Amino acid sequence: MITRYYETCDYTEVNGVSERWELEGLRLTSRYGRISVRSELGAGSLLADSGYRMTDRTIEVKLPLKNSRIDFAKQIRMRIEKTSCHNAGLFPLAERNFKEDSRFYVTYGKERDALSGKILRIWMDEMDEPFVCIYKDRPIGFLDVRFPEEYGGSPFVYLAAVEERYRLTGGAASLYAYACAYYKQQGMNRLYGRISSRNTAVMNLYASLGSQFLNPWDIFVK
Repeated sequence: MITRYYETCDYTEVNGVSERWELEGLRLTSRYGRISVRSELGAGSLLADSGYRMTDRTIEVKLPLKNSRIDFAKQIRMRIEKTSCHNAGLFPLAERNFKEDSRFYVTYGKERDALSGKILRIWMDEMDEPFVCIYKDRPIGFLDVRFPEEYGGSPFVYLAAVEERYRLTGGAASLYAYACAYYKQQGMNRLYGRISSRNTAVMNLYASLGSQFLNPWDIFVK
């Protein structure tokens, strides 16, 4: 279980509640909260009593790299750069393309949009050198990778977005395939991620790259 408090938002995020005793012991004092719980725990009724409601179900993605027979390079049809040069200008792109994302939309009140923008801004400011998809010299998508301890230091797709008009023309496929090729060349065995079960487009993209899907988590917010 990993807990993070966002002081500027009075918001607490708790990821990976896998045991019922952990869930029963949670006492969040922040105004807003988001909890991801192993689906098998059936946490709905317990959290409802504390004012939470379920908003999403996410699924872990495990994508083999080292032993994959997929030619990732053949799926790269657009220009990709690993750079921080565009970081300052990527926020509007992210804001347009993360509507209804349960990582950022964590309340139903009047302050819903303002709060989501604050949380997203924090995530974006933490990016180092994301993979950026370039079309006609401007960024149309990005993919940020981190190396969390809970995944043994393997690459994990932390945040990714592509402008809607370019998703079917190769922007999304190029970003994910480039990241796979990049980390395979570095000798990494796997690439991980976690996606909403509602995001069938990205799920299909991961499947085309040979991914496995496992470990569903239920998302609750208050």
